[in-house]
Amino acid sequence: MGPTPVPRKVPLVRLRAFLAAGVAGAAVVTAAVALAPAASAQANNESFVTLVDVSAQRALIADDVAAFKFNTGGSIEDPAREQVLLDSVADQSTQLGVDPAVAQAIFRDEIDGNKIVQYGLFDLWTAHPELTPTEWPDLTTVIRPELDKITTELMDQIKATSDLQVAKNCGEQLDAATNVVEQRRNLDRLHSQALHHALARVCHS
Repeated sequence: MGPTPVPRKVPLVRLRAFLAAGVAGAAVVTAAVALAPAASAQANNESFVTLVDVSAQRALIADDVAAFKFNTGGSIEDPAREQVLLDSVADQSTQLGVDPAVAQAIFRDEIDGNKIVQYGLFDLWTAHPELTPTEWPDLTTVIRPELDKITTELMDQIKATSDLQVAKNCGEQLDAATNVVEQRRNLDRLHSQALHHALARVCHS
């Protein structure tokens, strides 16, 4: 019988996969990464840095989700729960005065970005069982409350950056903020790919 889930009391060591170009011959290492401080609270509505940083947190927590599911036989795909989240996002959008279609599109990409990490780690651990985590936080009592908090923070940032999302230089500003966050959090190839996917529809007309 495998190891049992343990509550997180300290930051969990992050398993980071540095994937080479292409599917075959990936070079993989593990690293303990101390997450850089969150974007300054002084960031104003003209900056995407806080929004991107919150999105990066969501990509990183996918490590924990993957570890729990991989070790407990869970499925990465959970369409029912995804729909619950999207319905909740629509409700929160109405309360915040945000276009529900915009918020749901962003969160659809956030969900799929999270799954990019999960599938990448599942492939890694299947190919290299010795790298499989032996401890992981519980999905229901630890991970999902963290995801709920991130959802609230991300909704606030979608609201705060609503004008910038439709600006002519939105793509330029978003790319600049993404570069800042990728360097600050030292994101590897897998998590950067997930982050870029998650932000794909932040800029819109």
